[in-house]
Amino acid sequence: MAWHGDPGLLRRDGFSGDYGPGVYGYWRSAAAYVACMPPFGWSCFLCDLAVEGEAGGGAASASAAKACDAGANLRVTPRDAFGRRAYLAPLGLTVTVEGGRLVEVELQPRGRRAVLRVAVHERARSSEAS
Repeated sequence: MAWHGDPGLLRRDGFSGDYGPGVYGYWRSAAAYVACMPPFGWSCFLCDLAVEGEAGGGAASASAAKACDAGANLRVTPRDAFGRRAYLAPLGLTVTVEGGRLVEVELQPRGRRAVLRVAVHERARSSEAS
């Protein structure tokens, strides 16, 4: 097995050992990833994705989702274990939430707009921490 360094450090880390396998590797890379992949359309990894047409009402047709329509409205529900991070490829933006949990992200690629719905983490020490 080859050595995989932690991408957050960009140097050898003697404490974490091998970055790739195990809980540490999952913890470092767990996030909802939203991207447009032209042969397949809008894709979401570790999340649920609902694509709505430009009019904003009803479910999107399969052709709109496959075309990666920038006018579509995307509704992302993170499903990873932590719900703390989301990468929104159309905006080139990584969102990280500390002390809370991402419940939903509404993304409008054409308007370059994202609306986050954040909930207080159930196990936070106090509501002020969120």
